Amino acid sequence: MKRGVVLAAGAALVVVGPALVAGPSSASPLGPGLSLLGTQGGVMTVPVDSSQPYYIDGVVTDPSGSGIGGITVNDGTQQTTTAPSGAWSLPEPATGQYLVTISSDRTDEARGYIQAPGVPDAFGATISVPYTIGVASWTSTGPTSSLEIFSNAPAPGTLGQSAHSCVTVTDFFSGTRTSASYTGTTDAGGAFLWSASLPSSISRVQVEATDCASGTPLTDVAGQSYPIAGPNPGVGGPIEWADTANPVIAFAASDAGGVNPNSAKVIVDGTSLAVGFDPGLGAFEAQARGLAPGGHSLEISVSDNAGNTAQQYSTLAVDLTAPSLGGPQPEVSSPTASPNLAVPASDVVSGVDAAASEFILTNGVTATTLRPTYQDRTLSYQVPSALQGINLGQGPLPPGTYSVSAIVADFAGNEIATNWTFTVNATAPT
Repeated sequence: MKRGVVLAAGAALVVVGPALVAGPSSASPLGPGLSLLGTQGGVMTVPVDSSQPYYIDGVVTDPSGSGIGGITVNDGTQQTTTAPSGAWSLPEPATGQYLVTISSDRTDEARGYIQAPGVPDAFGATISVPYTIGVASWTSTGPTSSLEIFSNAPAPGTLGQSAHSCVTVTDFFSGTRTSASYTGTTDAGGAFLWSASLPSSISRVQVEATDCASGTPLTDVAGQSYPIAGPNPGVGGPIEWADTANPVIAFAASDAGGVNPNSAKVIVDGTSLAVGFDPGLGAFEAQARGLAPGGHSLEISVSDNAGNTAQQYSTLAVDLTAPSLGGPQPEVSSPTASPNLAVPASDVVSGVDAAASEFILTNGVTATTLRPTYQDRTLSYQVPSALQGINLGQGPLPPGTYSVSAIVADFAGNEIATNWTFTVNATAPT
């Protein structure tokens, strides 16, 4: 629940960097149908087809810059597979904007719009694709918790690569980092397994794989964290987010024999809070004050009239920082009547909450609230190419000028807004 009220439980990667542009194949110094793929130094043959005189090309790498072969590149109507160097190329029938999807079992899916305005070729554009990582399991024995971590970033001595990854576990609340050890084994899906031992007092972690030599991140872990602790002792259990240092904790309880209204207790970091009952909300309430950002232990208990007591342990996490935003798209103009409205967004604490975020699209006369989706650290709304409703943005946009107001929220309830204006230069289909 937003605005500082915590209702306790129980009651695309957008392609960033140089744009990939398409021009006539004859523009290549190597002759029709050939393109030089920049830093990779390779040559890829493009099918010569007079009906498809344009092409887009590039290179897929991991974040350390190593090319990844065997990646599927799809523009919506056709697909190809990257060469061992990571190089790829697709012929196109015309200039325009192409939605390219890059995917593989070895990597996260990346998706982004590639502009093909028909200017001379820009060779060697690189798309960086992160590997996946996560906590597979954890066990807690006495003062120690043991973690099993999966990652498909190259482990030492694997995939024939001399360069390999190192995996680090970070305490979500204190920032303390611990190195994980490669077990030499894989899971059923082929991901490499790592292990780490941590104090059992640690309740939530982030995991990350980096290139051991350069320290370059190989995995995109923004907003991802994992609970690894039991309900007692210390901080653990489900996580409840608050966007204020003075959150109100609310919970409901019911019992066939009746709940003892004087039995409710709320304890934060070992300190009991005054508890009252709000008839309008139908819940018990207690307010904590002066909580620092980060995790706090939360214990709630209540008894029925027969003396039976129910308890709930969780983590009360205070996040006072709004999401961070990148440059929105389309930035100035759109050559299509069905643009993808997009804002890169990240929140390394509680994460971006797409359900609580919104885009407001207006042409100066009418406005529509649109619900974006969140993928690859980007909030986006795809204007449909066919009419799906009577409101603005539910079908192709006529030529003209449009403004977008984006309100981006995180799971704690913090919000940030951005606005931009763009022009549609295309003619909507009739």
